[in-house]
This record gives sequence, C-alpha cells and structure tokens, in this order.
Amino acid sequence: MALFFATLALILSAITLAMWLGDSPEKLGAIIIAAQVLVNAIGYQIVAFHYVQIDPVSAIADTTGLLSFCTIALHARRIWPIWVSSLQLIAVMAHVIRALDIQIHPIAYAIMNWAPSDLIPLILICGTANHWRLKRKGVNLPPWRNWSGRSNPIVPKS
Repeated sequence: MALFFATLALILSAITLAMWLGDSPEKLGAIIIAAQVLVNAIGYQIVAFHYVQIDPVSAIADTTGLLSFCTIALHARRIWPIWVSSLQLIAVMAHVIRALDIQIHPIAYAIMNWAPSDLIPLILICGTANHWRLKRKGVNLPPWRNWSGRSNPIVPKS
C-alpha cells in the first residue's frame, strides 16, 4: 500500500510541477498522464482482470498514451517525450505479447506493464526542471517544431 501512495504522490507531483513550471509540451504530457490514471481508475471499477490474460483497460490507456507521447515527440523541441514514448512502447509490447498468447509469466507481464509507468512521471519532472532551468538562464526557444520550413527559408543564390 505504501508503494501505491508513493506512486500516486510522484504522479501528482509531476502533474503539478508540469502545470506550474512547464511550457505547453510539459503541460500536455501532464494531461496525458492524468488521463491515463483516470482511465485506469475508472476502467478497473468496471472490468476486473488478472495478469494471466491481457489487461484491456491498461492496454487501451497505454496504446493511447504511446500515440499521444509519440505525437509530442515528433513536434516538440524536447528530448523527454522520446524517452517517455520508448517506455510506453515497452508497456504496449507487453500487451501485444500477452495478446499473441506467447508464454510469459504473469509477474513478467505485470512488471513490463507497470514498471515503465512508474518512470514516466520522473522523466516528466526532469523535463520540466530542464525547461525551467533553461528559461531562468534566458534561453527562450519555441516549444514546438515548425515543419513547414518557413523558419528556415532557402536563400536563392545570386
């Protein structure tokens, strides 16, 4: 039970810090984490599961989180979404392995499912702290990439 409250405190700290000190990528990451926690909390009230079979609630939350964090990683000028996306991919692959009925011990499935989720708030805290540190030093980069190419115009040769 202590581990549950420690994880909950870590998640709430990451969300609070990102909303307070972060820019839009960090705030969006905090919203995604909060949505995943909410989906899991509500889903487990409706659907019971055992680690012997696939966990449908967590599979939906992890897959949606993977797609969301990959989108942030593609468009944000940040490193932390790439790390979070890789952790989400580990969790999603645990569900894929279980869905394909590959023999995996229930404890291994549980660890692959939940361990990455415990590291994601830590990475968000580090990303938020790095953004805040750079902002205090006067580095003011735009938070999102401009893929249209307008920021880097091609100068014609004379």
